[in-house]
Amino acid sequence: MSLRLLSYNIRLGGSGRENAIASVIKFCEPDLVILEEATRPDVVQKLSMNCGMPTWGAVHGDSLAFLSRDIEEGLKQKREKKSKIFHNSKLSNY
Repeated sequence: MSLRLLSYNIRLGGSGRENAIASVIKFCEPDLVILEEATRPDVVQKLSMNCGMPTWGAVHGDSLAFLSRDIEEGLKQKREKKSKIFHNSKLSNY
């Protein structure tokens, strides 16, 4: 099993740039995101919702925060993705 970790400095709390930040996070498909300069819990909560990462933590004024996928859902997605890769490679042999 692997864990995709993303460390991301969102600079100055990230306020007003939530959609752009969420786009980068979603593109990277991480399981866990460590946010630096994430001083605003309201921004972290918006990122959580926009990225489909329901577990998050932030404290007003602190620099570090995190986002995390639902563990069960993340495992399910990994199994499905692995199954598709296997299925596709199996088909390419014919």
